[in-house]
Amino acid sequence: MKRFRVFVAPLQLYQAIKNGLLPVVTPVGEVESYTKNGFNAFYLDSNNIIASAKEFFIKLKMTFKSYNVGKIINKQNYPEFDDVFFHEIENMN
Repeated sequence: MKRFRVFVAPLQLYQAIKNGLLPVVTPVGEVESYTKNGFNAFYLDSNNIIASAKEFFIKLKMTFKSYNVGKIINKQNYPEFDDVFFHEIENMN
C-alpha cells in the first residue's frame, strides 16, 4: 500500500494562504513548515500580545510590502489532498 504525505494543516489557514490572505497565527505544530514570519504570515507572540499588535500595526501601515502573501513555504512537501486523491483514482483503471 502506498503512503502519502498530504497537506493536513487546518483548512482555514490553508485556504487563507491559497486565496491570497495573510494569516495571523502563532507558530505551532506544522505551521512553521509552510509559513514564515515576515514572508507569507504574521506570527503572533502569545507571550507579548501588545508588542505583536504594535508590530502588526506598523506592518499594516506599510501594507505588508515585504510579504509574499499567498505563497506556501516548502509547497513541494505539502501536496493538496485533491491532487493526490484524484490522481490516484485516475490511475486505478
